[in-house]
Amino acid sequence: VLEQMLELLEQEEAQQPLDDIRDWWQQIEQWRARHCLRYDDQSDKIKPQAVIETIWRLTQGDAYVTSDVGQHQMFAALYYPFDKPR
Repeated sequence: VLEQMLELLEQEEAQQPLDDIRDWWQQIEQWRARHCLRYDDQSDKIKPQAVIETIWRLTQGDAYVTSDVGQHQMFAALYYPFDKPR
């Protein structure tokens, strides 16, 4: 039964046109254009956003990243550009 379900899911994924999500991606690009993640990077205090961005810059994404839940998790998700899942 599980094998049949997986086959059906694969068929559905292959049939879904990209046009179905085009509007969603346009909305995401509009949000990104607002630069809503900008922060004061000229402050004399260390900002958590700057720390996460610096870690990415030094590792170029070649690192294992873990965090606690909550705000730390949000900073990592927003300021460390992951290109691999989990």
